[in-house]
Amino acid sequence: MKPTSGANLASSPILEPIKLDAELNWVSGRILKSASLVRRHVELLQELDALLLHDKGKEAEQLARAAANEVGMSMTWIAIAIGVIQLVSGMEAQKVYVRELRESGASRMLQFFSHWWSVRAEDNTSTGHFITEIMRRIGQWETTPKDEAQILYYLFNEVPGAGEEQNLLAVAASSSVIDAYEMLVAVATKSAAESRPSTSYLVSVLRTIQGEVSDARLEKISFLIDPNGPLPSLPTDFQFRQAELEQTVVDKTTPGPNGPCELFSAFRNNSNKCEARSSWFGDLNNAVSTIGSSPDSHVDDLETLNKLGLILCPTSFGRVIAALASSNSSGVSPFSPVVDAVTYVNSSDSIIEAHSCLPAESWARIADELLTSLPKSLLGAYAGKLATGADSSGSLRRLSKQSTDELKLRRALKSGDVKIIHQLTSSLECTSRMSTFLRSKSNLERKQYETALREAGSLVVKNNSFIHWLPSDELLKSAYSESENLYPSLLQTSIIMDVFEREIDSSISSFSAYAAEDYVLEHGVDKPSQLPAPERPEDQELHIYYLDRVCTAERLRFFSAFDSERDLETERIDICLLLANTDETQSDRYELEARSIVTGRVVKEGLKQLDASKISIDELALRAWATKNLLEDFARYQAFYSSGLVPIGDEYRRSLLDALEQGAVPTDLFDVPQNEAISLFRDMVTRYVQQCAFDTEHGLDCYLSLRIRHGTMSGELRSASERENVVTRRSKESGAYLPNTHWAATFSQIIPRDDWETVEDRLFVFSGKLDELITTLTTQFVQIRRPEKPEGLFEISVSPLQIYSLVVDTNDQTKFEDFLFSLNELFWASIQTNLVKVRDYVDVAYREQILALFDGLEQDLRFDARLRPLADAVLRARNETSQAIDQVRDWFELPAATSNLAFGLEEMVTISTQTMQRFHPDFNPSISVEAEGLPKFQGALNLFSDIFFVAFENIYKHSGSPTPTVRVHFHYESRELTIRVTNSLSESLNVEQLEEMVGEARVKVQSDEFLNLVRREGGTGLPKLANLLGVRSGLGKLDFGVSTDDRKFWLTVGLPATLLETKEEFHAEFNIAG
Repeated sequence: MKPTSGANLASSPILEPIKLDAELNWVSGRILKSASLVRRHVELLQELDALLLHDKGKEAEQLARAAANEVGMSMTWIAIAIGVIQLVSGMEAQKVYVRELRESGASRMLQFFSHWWSVRAEDNTSTGHFITEIMRRIGQWETTPKDEAQILYYLFNEVPGAGEEQNLLAVAASSSVIDAYEMLVAVATKSAAESRPSTSYLVSVLRTIQGEVSDARLEKISFLIDPNGPLPSLPTDFQFRQAELEQTVVDKTTPGPNGPCELFSAFRNNSNKCEARSSWFGDLNNAVSTIGSSPDSHVDDLETLNKLGLILCPTSFGRVIAALASSNSSGVSPFSPVVDAVTYVNSSDSIIEAHSCLPAESWARIADELLTSLPKSLLGAYAGKLATGADSSGSLRRLSKQSTDELKLRRALKSGDVKIIHQLTSSLECTSRMSTFLRSKSNLERKQYETALREAGSLVVKNNSFIHWLPSDELLKSAYSESENLYPSLLQTSIIMDVFEREIDSSISSFSAYAAEDYVLEHGVDKPSQLPAPERPEDQELHIYYLDRVCTAERLRFFSAFDSERDLETERIDICLLLANTDETQSDRYELEARSIVTGRVVKEGLKQLDASKISIDELALRAWATKNLLEDFARYQAFYSSGLVPIGDEYRRSLLDALEQGAVPTDLFDVPQNEAISLFRDMVTRYVQQCAFDTEHGLDCYLSLRIRHGTMSGELRSASERENVVTRRSKESGAYLPNTHWAATFSQIIPRDDWETVEDRLFVFSGKLDELITTLTTQFVQIRRPEKPEGLFEISVSPLQIYSLVVDTNDQTKFEDFLFSLNELFWASIQTNLVKVRDYVDVAYREQILALFDGLEQDLRFDARLRPLADAVLRARNETSQAIDQVRDWFELPAATSNLAFGLEEMVTISTQTMQRFHPDFNPSISVEAEGLPKFQGALNLFSDIFFVAFENIYKHSGSPTPTVRVHFHYESRELTIRVTNSLSESLNVEQLEEMVGEARVKVQSDEFLNLVRREGGTGLPKLANLLGVRSGLGKLDFGVSTDDRKFWLTVGLPATLLETKEEFHAEFNIAG
């Protein structure tokens, strides 16, 4: 029986896995009973592969949609249909297909998987993000091993590891016969490729099924498992295809991407020969043609292949593409037996790939068969050469040099002849991934570790993308052994680790930093800026890269030489100044970084006011998290919007509110959202808000813990009582409160011991209750509410109305930065509501509890006149504690936004002067500032810093004196702020000559030559200032000149109110009409 309805598909419960051989017998029995159906399925798959191979998209879509009519409904063909429809007809069409599938009564499981197949097929879903998201959700879901096996197979085409195969076969037993068959083929392929123990059970099962189904994949898998068994038959059109392919090999005059693995593939040949009629096939063609031959496009090419391989993974066509991606993934060796085995099984005319996966004697059998069947073919000669090392027909003389070298490498790799590998790779230029990888690999295998590291370091400095062409994991292991840097004096070690961290795995950041410091210490200095200049010119590029890219502020934090952030910043400034003198082509960039650090120091001082509020989050870090985790989802949502899937109309608004009120985000394992766009949007919003709340390093809960809960609250509320000696601390050993020695001594001559012990017991009770109230406040109430903290006063929630307003304001033109800004506003709006609640609680209910505790103690003490000094101390402590509660209450205020920090004009002149003095310590002007009572400016520091840096640098360079007199005058009128900077000129300076130079500069700034001057290094910097101010567009004004009579240079800048971020407040303060 074939399933005819989606309601019955994958609807049966999955039974618990049993032994592997029993699972195989059960699954194979089902397949054999429906052999004719499976045979037709295999034929349809082959037809689909041919259509895809020749870019016949419409025909492929028709076949994928209609397959269920012939072989019944199956997860396999539905997944294929979704992928093909997306590629051929676009996202809207595939969303319609999925919606119709769901509306037709699809089972819960089918709805779940079709939803995620739809997501992975979208153009804006990258494979890395998709895999990360699914794995994140699996971590949140409660999954059994068979659940996880099912999810990973259907979504990633992955099968369980060795010894766990029965978990997927248990799923197969409860699936349609088509799905069961494909699961069996997937398990068998992986087991054969990795030579798993499970192959002993598989070979007889596969041969039995092959006799009824006639699937070439089963023949090949059986041969990989049992190389002494029957040879797989050649396809009927094999000879014709190889005749086409031979010409490709002969004409191959330039280093190619991947060697014979793809050259002898019909897919590779047809993708190169066919004129692409569709964009996806064009992208595929480009990726196949350039993968492994261009480091610049490597990451993009790999994503193209991974994406298409994932979308089409139920097809052999897709699996060949995925195998090509795997063979070019970071750290994977060319001609990998495991990858070649997958290609061999799934490619209809693949032969050469089998060489790496078979014993020599089995390959010899294939070579003999080829030489017999194709006696004069290049392929037969190639196979014979791999088997025997001889070219009996002489046909191989027609091979290109690159193809000849690849043949030799294949043979040498198979035999493990490291000497031959080294000889071949040493003669190859690093122009392909194959040659680059194997050259480095041969050095490592010959234990020439330093040579391998030096060559790799020189490559990645020129282009970081070369790291993907190298055996990077093995390179790192050769440099580091058990956390010990084996080559600390080798600059390339830290450079390779830096690039590896940037491009592949950020988790090695600490080791990267240690390697960077090791290099410094090996040279007998403490800081990178103290390193001697390289002696050899060829090392200069490495030295510059090390200082620029490796010795960043983040890395310097790990260096033991720096005791403070200021020391670290000073070192980075010194590095930038050193680089500015060493690498003149990038001097502006280095100087700008140094200036930013100096200016940032002053800004940090201004930011200290934020500490007055204990409520904070690290917005920069959270934005970085959002960019990494939400940017792709945001692009998906915008793709929905631009495709018309998010129509903002009255009907949509009503459905949106209804969906939000009902909760559109599924919480159960196999539930799916009814409205995908709303679910995606809500998921982005809630994830970001949750991250702002709970991120362990950067979120609100972290800051509540650091700034309030851990000691701060106790210190604030207990301090008055401790000063008055009303409370004591607990003993670390017993946990009991320590005796109150202060009052015991005071009353020792006044109160009998027994009476004092009664009083002291009362103080112990008070201490305990006060600590309990403080602990309760911090551990129960000053918490973000969640199941384990049900009384938390911070209730972080996003209402449907808030999401609704965000949805309405977000479209396909909205910038991600603006979206994040809106999310931040939403978060802080939620926090503000909570802060009012917390302040009210602290100010009223909590204050009452604390003061009642003090009042109770005081009343207990007043009964005895002898205890009046203690009662008075309690009263003083009570009043001071009440004031401390005021202070605690005021902690719960929103922080001032960084953009709202205001600086006075005189302060900004001072900051700019200090910045200049960091570059030119001898610059010591006498500066007077006239600001005419103008207010402080918010968010204007960077703009004014740039203006004054240019002005002061000109003064330093051209005034003739390091100690000039400078006057800075500010004036606001007619919605324009005018800044006039005047400085004295040295008596030794030729003023007439300077006036002539200044006149020429004015003409250039006002002419078309201005644009060229902006990009020129050195000079006055005035063209750059003119560009910053928007002089050419008429936005800002710039003028300058020399007054010969009083020997002064002057510079005037005009800033329109539109450049000042706080113009409204500015106008309001001066009562100026807008």
